[in-house]
Amino acid sequence: MKIQLKAATAADAEFLYDLHRQGLRDCIDRQFGAWDEERRRASFMLKLDPSRRRLVMCDGKPIGALEVVALEDRIHLLYIVILPEFQGRGIGSELIRGVLNDAKRSGKPVTLGLLKENRDACRLYSRLGFYTSGESETKLFMRCDTTTDKTDDGD
Repeated sequence: MKIQLKAATAADAEFLYDLHRQGLRDCIDRQFGAWDEERRRASFMLKLDPSRRRLVMCDGKPIGALEVVALEDRIHLLYIVILPEFQGRGIGSELIRGVLNDAKRSGKPVTLGLLKENRDACRLYSRLGFYTSGESETKLFMRCDTTTDKTDDGD
């Protein structure tokens, strides 16, 4: 299984929405109540800037998306979702380790925010060296200080 990243374009908007729905719907349902398709689609499409996302490709087919923002003081992992049928294979871990390695080279920490109900993702991030640095009513904010060697290199 060969994983590659490819720049997303406006033509990928439908895939990106379907990925979002498949990858996060259960979590969003638990956190906010029943999924309102029309409202979720409109909100997603309004906020989507495909040029900032990279498609996660497996054997030439899109299976996920990644969005990372380099800020002056940190690298922010804004979005990572893998199709459910490809989860649990180490793909997300591999992508996050790549972000951590890039951040380490730049001497910056990595930050992210995730829904409190996204328990699987929270466990993954914790295993990879992230810790909770704050929270809001709906989100946990996590950080990994890449200048220390606290990240898990095994899967």
